[in-house]
Amino acid sequence: MKKKVLFIMVIIMLFCIKFVGAEKVTIKNDNDEVIDENKTEVNYEIDGKDEKNIVNNIKTIENGEYKIRIEEDDNKIFDIKGGSNESRAKLQIWNDCNVKQQRYIVNYIGDGYYKITARNSNKVLDVENGGLYEGTKVQQYDWNNTDAQKWIIKKNEDDTYSIISKCNGLYITVPNSNTACGTELLLNKEKNDKSQRLKFEKVNEEIGKKTIEDGTYEIKSVMNNNKVFDIVSGSTESGAKLQMWEDANVPQQRFNIKYIENGLYSLTVKRSGKVLDVVNGVMENGNRIQQYDWNNTDAQKWIIRETENGRYNIISRGTGLYLTVENGEVKNGTKVSTYGKSNKSNQEFVFEKIKIEKGVQSIDDDDYEIRTATDDEKIFDIEGGSSQSKAKLQIWNDCDVLQQRYNIKYIGNGYYKIIAKISNKVLDVENGGLYEGTKVQQYDWNNTDAQKWIIKKNEDSTYSIISKCNNLALTIEGNDVTCGTKIVLCESNDNNLKQKFIFDKVVKENRTKTIENGEYKIRIEEDNNKIFDIKGGSNELRAKLQIWNDCNVKQQRYIVNYIGDGYYKITARNSNKVLDVENGGLYEGTKVQQYDWNNTDAQKWIIKKNEDDTYSIISKCNGLYITVPNSNTACGTELLLNKEKNDKSQRLKFEKVNEEIGKKTIEDGTYEIKSVMNNNKVFDIVSGSTESGAKLQMWEDANVPQQRFNIKYIENGLYSLTVKRSGKVLDVVNGVMENGNRIQQYDWNNTDAQKWIIRETENGRYNIISRGTGLYLTVENGEVKNGTKVSTYGKSNKSNQEFVFEKIKIEKGVQSIDDDDYDEVKKITDQIYQQEKAIWEKGEMHKLVERFKADITEKYCEDNQYVYTVLQNEPESKVLKKTQNRENQYLNEIVDAHFAIADYEGMIGYICRAVNGNGFHGSIRDGKKCCEYPENPFADSDKQDDANAIKLKKGVSVLLTDASVYEPVFDFAIDRSGKIGFRYDGEMIARSLDKLNYEKIEVNYIDKSIMKKINFSVRTSDDRVIDLNGVYSNSQEQDNPEK
Repeated sequence: MKKKVLFIMVIIMLFCIKFVGAEKVTIKNDNDEVIDENKTEVNYEIDGKDEKNIVNNIKTIENGEYKIRIEEDDNKIFDIKGGSNESRAKLQIWNDCNVKQQRYIVNYIGDGYYKITARNSNKVLDVENGGLYEGTKVQQYDWNNTDAQKWIIKKNEDDTYSIISKCNGLYITVPNSNTACGTELLLNKEKNDKSQRLKFEKVNEEIGKKTIEDGTYEIKSVMNNNKVFDIVSGSTESGAKLQMWEDANVPQQRFNIKYIENGLYSLTVKRSGKVLDVVNGVMENGNRIQQYDWNNTDAQKWIIRETENGRYNIISRGTGLYLTVENGEVKNGTKVSTYGKSNKSNQEFVFEKIKIEKGVQSIDDDDYEIRTATDDEKIFDIEGGSSQSKAKLQIWNDCDVLQQRYNIKYIGNGYYKIIAKISNKVLDVENGGLYEGTKVQQYDWNNTDAQKWIIKKNEDSTYSIISKCNNLALTIEGNDVTCGTKIVLCESNDNNLKQKFIFDKVVKENRTKTIENGEYKIRIEEDNNKIFDIKGGSNELRAKLQIWNDCNVKQQRYIVNYIGDGYYKITARNSNKVLDVENGGLYEGTKVQQYDWNNTDAQKWIIKKNEDDTYSIISKCNGLYITVPNSNTACGTELLLNKEKNDKSQRLKFEKVNEEIGKKTIEDGTYEIKSVMNNNKVFDIVSGSTESGAKLQMWEDANVPQQRFNIKYIENGLYSLTVKRSGKVLDVVNGVMENGNRIQQYDWNNTDAQKWIIRETENGRYNIISRGTGLYLTVENGEVKNGTKVSTYGKSNKSNQEFVFEKIKIEKGVQSIDDDDYDEVKKITDQIYQQEKAIWEKGEMHKLVERFKADITEKYCEDNQYVYTVLQNEPESKVLKKTQNRENQYLNEIVDAHFAIADYEGMIGYICRAVNGNGFHGSIRDGKKCCEYPENPFADSDKQDDANAIKLKKGVSVLLTDASVYEPVFDFAIDRSGKIGFRYDGEMIARSLDKLNYEKIEVNYIDKSIMKKINFSVRTSDDRVIDLNGVYSNSQEQDNPEK
């Protein structure tokens, strides 16, 4: 009911009050003389009566950040209630606490108006509900650009200012001149007194001063020097409260003081790494202080202000309130909270800097036994020889075992980590304990202070070991030094013998460089034919080290690199991974694997030279030897780590690899590869396929390209074997080292699966050995018949692994005609070129291609025109000439070898070069017509008559490839990138122009009156000469792909 009544009253008021607005006016006196042009007339109606308020309409102060002080009380300033960031929080007055909610960003927005933004919340001063009556409050609110958020800052005669709302013309006022903290400011009519007069004080960014140096301190109350700041229960949790407690010299009573900027500090609890923080950042007397994760808010920033004689106040940047010992008494558990300034001693503190034991690099990094000074036969030992986390550090008799050895490593700033060799874990303060009596354990490295140690050298050459996390020293517990006595932490005492220890460096055998860096095979002394091998030739992580017969393959070769301090890295050549102790194992029977380099001790090895010039390999991480278990030298036996046995099972030979893997045994060339078991059976690609993956087999010698191989020497005794038919190379399927693995043809990828050693056995016989697997090409089942597989097997010394390489004989050509005859050919071919060109340019080729069933489109014609345009723009290409110019030679052949066409119909057949893909097509079919054409294309009445038409006799049309393979029908293509392709049996074999290397074309015979026949011989890039005389003169010869 009350809400309804209030709503009705508001509606009535809105009817009674009408705000008209503000406009610029010129003020005149009674004589109509101008007094002031820079005034704003604020118009509004109250109860139907016009009210006017004329104020200054100029920019009165500069933009900037200000405190706004009350003239009534210079220590009171504008403040957002509760330091809130929320909308509708009210504007009040409060003591100057030098905090964000008491600072305002003033921005001039034009026409005499300002926007005033609270620094703390980024919200603007706003007339509550846009109220028009006296008594309306001022609040903060999100900017909405209404008149309720625009203010005139009027400068008064006494250099104070008044703030006037644009929306109602009322002044911000201290009601009844009440300057008590928390008084909310209201809007009223002008009173012309101090309640509306304000001072704008520009903020100086230097909030405080740097008063103490960074460092670790105890913070003591001046009321009791033995009581210090302390975190309740030594907690490390966020939210744990600050209290006073008796000085116990523990980390929760120590604070890292760090200067930030502008006179502000952070106070970090040494025990937890968290900072002192005002709970919820609330400005309230009695609010508690907690530790909390750093979040960079003002609730965590502090002004440390000196009072006198080394005493200090600690003031919250966020609230402006002072840290205060509650109730004015100091005893264990007294709360520390925030209060307004009191000038009393319970707000004063002393900062006492902690003397921290400084570490230096006092001993060298190495492996040590750590002996007690009280009994040098007792040494540090991990309880039970455990490799588990939390196993305790104790004292035990020296047993010369791994659990009593420690790797000492300097990590900088005076600190060491101490690594237990048995577990590769570090010595660690149990639970990060801060009190005397805390035990020491081993634990995974986590880089905390609980795992960092000062090794302090004493005057008597013993050492003390002091924890970084609590400044306590390792101490033998109790009074007796007996086996099993635990090591605990106690207050450091230079005279306490139970805190003094001797670091005895472990003597390591052969910690020198024993062999030169290089690539090696590592042989087993037990069986000289057995060597180190990565299981399955794998490249994967965790593949095990085994022994195997020497196959001369990559997985049996190791790159040995000296890395200093007597240690080596041993890298498997096949995988580029290093030999590694499986899981960093510390016990006998641990396997050796390959793994990515991670620089751990599990990957570092001592190569110890024995008296008999053999070597042993010892792991740095556990001191164990690589061993042939039970002297079992069978292929596939995995190598293990064991203690020294001083027998052959741990003795090895390092055999440096000669980079010359094989020798150059045959010359480059084209060969058939025949089995010694049957001279008529040769290597053959199944079905004459040109596809990758087609397998190698044996087949009767058919003198076909899929049975011919280009043998090319690469380097280091290695060859590639390229199938002449497909241009692909012989390849071990998936590169797998496995008996019975097939051989395929595949695109060249330069892997070892495609490289071969050709090793002569005797009398012109050869083994063919895979570089990648070390296995031999083998005719399966020891019998040679059509379709017998060729696969890889280990060496057998049998004839099914022996082959003969028979080089293909290439005919040599000679020059057989004079240059005069050559000139006649040039003349005739130029004529033919011009006539054919005319046909193409007419776009009538679609009439010539019926038999091809080609779907000729305008695009094809464009492609054809493009080719001829290229030729037309290359005058040199019209000339059939002797040349080695690779760029023009192929065009010469295509254009200028228009010859030997039988008759008119034969000519039509030749120029039936329809587009097949993106090239031409030419054909001779035993003189038969290949397509219909209604008239002689050369009988153009404008140029010549039928009688003068060229009459050519039956002959041959031949286009050449560099593979000595010819067909009566060829397609060729020249695309816009300059690539040339041939079609053979409907499959494209791509060639680059720069790979066509014909030395010359030789014309054998010409009848000068009529071209009866032109025959060619061609010299190819590998100096083979191919005689083309009579090729394809009849159908029988067309079936001879050799020619």
